[in-house]
Amino acid sequence: MCYAIPIFADRVAPRCTIAEFILFLVLKGNRIVSRKRINLKDCTWIELIRILIAHETDILVCGGINKETREMVESHGIMIIDNVCCSNEQAQHALENGSMHSGFGFSEANNPKKQNSGSFSRKDDQADKKDSSDSAEFKPAIPDLETIDCLACEDKVCLRGEVCRPGLRKNAAEDDPVTRTMLESSLDVMAEKERTLCRLTELIYFCLGMKYRKIGIAFCIDMFEQTEILVNLLRRFFEVYPVCCKIGGNRTFDPHTGSIISNDKADFSNISCNPVGQAKMLNKIGTDINIIVGLCMGVDCIFSRESKAPVSTLFVKDKSLAHNPIGALYSDYYLKEITKTKVGKT
Repeated sequence: MCYAIPIFADRVAPRCTIAEFILFLVLKGNRIVSRKRINLKDCTWIELIRILIAHETDILVCGGINKETREMVESHGIMIIDNVCCSNEQAQHALENGSMHSGFGFSEANNPKKQNSGSFSRKDDQADKKDSSDSAEFKPAIPDLETIDCLACEDKVCLRGEVCRPGLRKNAAEDDPVTRTMLESSLDVMAEKERTLCRLTELIYFCLGMKYRKIGIAFCIDMFEQTEILVNLLRRFFEVYPVCCKIGGNRTFDPHTGSIISNDKADFSNISCNPVGQAKMLNKIGTDINIIVGLCMGVDCIFSRESKAPVSTLFVKDKSLAHNPIGALYSDYYLKEITKTKVGKT
């Protein structure tokens, strides 16, 4: 049986196309009898599949893989074990002891017994099963709320309408009429079946359903033009109050000298963001809801904390990806750059 494992930085690559090399392992019984490494450089999926076929791969062990690529790989008779998150060594141990499975490394990360051992053995699995059978009382899959990871949950009983966490069964809307109204308005928007609504349309429908009259817009100066278009549109339905991030004209202090940085009138980059001022202004107006448009990372958190009205983000600023941050998840270039980031170093 031949297994192929794309490796990046000595771990199973989160996406095969960013892998530095593919490790081919041939197993007989529970023993690895041969290892072969094929270096990669900017490979496409088509090229990777050709390599897999050339090495007579039976099973691909990988990180994330989309539906189209999965179908392409499986059409060549290659089985897939996906969503694997672990080191190269751990993956090899798991293959040898037969514990490798889709999602491997996610659920194990929350199991101290498995995390502390060098390998993941069947004995540990049997012990876990015995422990669970000894007690008939309800035990959540992840007992400690501090380590909750819904992605690692294998049962997903909540999707069947069953209890997955004690104390969370009761719907908050039963006690809070405002929450109930917001959920009902949200469900009305989601239930639109005749057409697919864009986010802006959903915002308008939601606000109309909530009978909101005053809408605040906390926007970044970098998105002045987009905000102007947005406000002109929303003013057909509501009273709209746009407040710029530079409100108050606070000068930025030099952290080294403690003095105010001189400011060129043509350059507003030395005027600091003022999310607290934005929130205070909109709180004073008494807006029904506040919309974030392009506030910087961290600044949006402060504004949300200070706002008395509920807050929703409409546009996220991403200078590198045309304000589409989710694009980084589908870009080999950005994934490679992100995974090279050294934690704790600048």
